[in-house]
Amino acid sequence: VILKRQGHRYGVFSVDSLMPYKAIEDKVAYFAAYEVDFIVALTPSTSYVSRVAGIDIVITTSNEKLFAMGETIDGTFYVNAPLVGEVGVILISPSNVVSAKVVS
Repeated sequence: VILKRQGHRYGVFSVDSLMPYKAIEDKVAYFAAYEVDFIVALTPSTSYVSRVAGIDIVITTSNEKLFAMGETIDGTFYVNAPLVGEVGVILISPSNVVSAKVVS
Protein backbone atom coordinates (compact mmCIF):
# COMPACT_ATOMS: atom_id res chain seq x y z
CA VAL A 1 0.00 0.00 0.00
CA ILE A 2 1.16 3.55 -0.64
CA LEU A 3 0.31 6.02 2.12
CA LYS A 4 0.47 9.79 1.67
CA ARG A 5 1.03 12.20 4.54
CA GLN A 6 2.05 15.87 4.47
CA GLY A 7 3.55 15.70 1.00
CA HIS A 8 5.44 12.44 1.56
CA ARG A 9 4.71 8.99 0.14
CA TYR A 10 5.36 5.80 2.08
CA GLY A 11 5.32 2.32 0.55
CA VAL A 12 4.41 -0.25 3.20
CA PHE A 13 4.35 -4.03 2.75
CA SER A 14 4.66 -7.20 4.80
CA VAL A 15 7.06 -10.10 4.33
CA ASP A 16 6.77 -13.61 5.70
CA SER A 17 8.86 -16.77 5.52
CA LEU A 18 6.98 -18.03 2.44
CA MET A 19 7.58 -14.92 0.34
CA PRO A 20 10.22 -15.54 -2.35
CA TYR A 21 13.21 -13.20 -2.51
CA LYS A 22 12.16 -12.15 -6.05
CA ALA A 23 8.70 -11.11 -4.80
CA ILE A 24 10.30 -8.85 -2.19
CA GLU A 25 12.52 -7.28 -4.85
CA ASP A 26 9.43 -6.77 -7.06
CA LYS A 27 7.64 -4.93 -4.23
CA VAL A 28 10.63 -2.62 -3.77
CA ALA A 29 10.78 -1.98 -7.54
CA TYR A 30 7.03 -1.23 -7.57
CA PHE A 31 7.40 1.40 -4.86
CA ALA A 32 10.48 2.86 -6.56
CA ALA A 33 8.50 3.16 -9.82
CA TYR A 34 5.84 5.16 -7.96
CA GLU A 35 8.57 7.34 -6.42
CA VAL A 36 7.73 6.79 -2.77
CA ASP A 37 9.92 8.63 -0.28
CA PHE A 38 10.32 5.69 2.12
CA ILE A 39 9.83 1.94 1.75
CA VAL A 40 8.73 0.20 4.96
CA ALA A 41 8.73 -3.59 5.43
CA LEU A 42 6.95 -5.40 8.27
CA THR A 43 8.47 -8.83 8.91
CA PRO A 44 8.88 -11.46 11.62
CA SER A 45 12.64 -11.62 10.98
CA THR A 46 15.25 -9.27 9.59
CA SER A 47 16.82 -12.23 7.79
CA TYR A 48 13.93 -12.23 5.28
CA VAL A 49 14.79 -8.75 3.99
CA SER A 50 18.45 -8.16 4.88
CA ARG A 51 19.68 -8.99 1.35
CA VAL A 52 17.20 -6.69 -0.41
CA ALA A 53 18.45 -3.24 -1.38
CA GLY A 54 16.13 -0.25 -1.32
CA ILE A 55 14.15 -0.87 1.88
CA ASP A 56 14.43 2.18 4.13
CA ILE A 57 12.71 0.95 7.31
CA VAL A 58 12.25 -2.60 8.62
CA ILE A 59 9.91 -3.28 11.54
CA THR A 60 10.28 -6.76 13.01
CA THR A 61 7.53 -8.50 14.93
CA SER A 62 9.93 -10.65 16.93
CA ASN A 63 12.68 -9.70 19.34
CA GLU A 64 15.74 -9.27 17.12
CA LYS A 65 17.77 -7.82 20.01
CA LEU A 66 18.06 -4.47 18.27
CA PHE A 67 18.92 -1.25 20.06
CA ALA A 68 15.79 -0.07 21.93
CA MET A 69 15.31 2.97 19.67
CA GLY A 70 16.23 1.12 16.49
CA GLU A 71 19.47 1.10 14.54
CA THR A 72 20.64 1.80 11.03
CA ILE A 73 22.54 -0.99 9.30
CA ASP A 74 23.84 -0.47 5.75
CA GLY A 75 21.42 2.41 5.17
CA THR A 76 18.30 0.58 6.41
CA PHE A 77 16.67 1.47 9.74
CA TYR A 78 15.72 -1.62 11.78
CA VAL A 79 13.43 -1.57 14.81
CA ASN A 80 11.47 -4.13 16.84
CA ALA A 81 7.70 -3.69 17.04
CA PRO A 82 6.59 -2.53 20.49
CA LEU A 83 5.35 -4.96 23.12
CA VAL A 84 1.67 -5.50 23.86
CA GLY A 85 0.31 -2.43 25.66
CA GLU A 86 2.90 -0.09 24.11
CA VAL A 87 2.79 2.15 21.07
CA GLY A 88 5.74 2.51 18.71
CA VAL A 89 6.46 5.70 16.79
CA ILE A 90 8.85 6.08 13.89
CA LEU A 91 10.13 9.61 13.48
CA ILE A 92 11.61 10.98 10.26
CA SER A 93 13.37 14.32 10.60
CA PRO A 94 13.25 17.04 7.91
CA SER A 95 16.73 15.85 6.88
CA ASN A 96 15.39 12.26 6.49
CA VAL A 97 17.06 10.84 9.61
CA VAL A 98 14.96 7.98 10.98
CA SER A 99 14.53 7.18 14.67
CA ALA A 100 11.99 5.35 16.84
CA LYS A 101 10.38 5.71 20.22
CA VAL A 102 8.14 3.49 22.34
CA VAL A 103 5.40 5.04 24.47
CA SER A 104 4.03 2.96 27.37
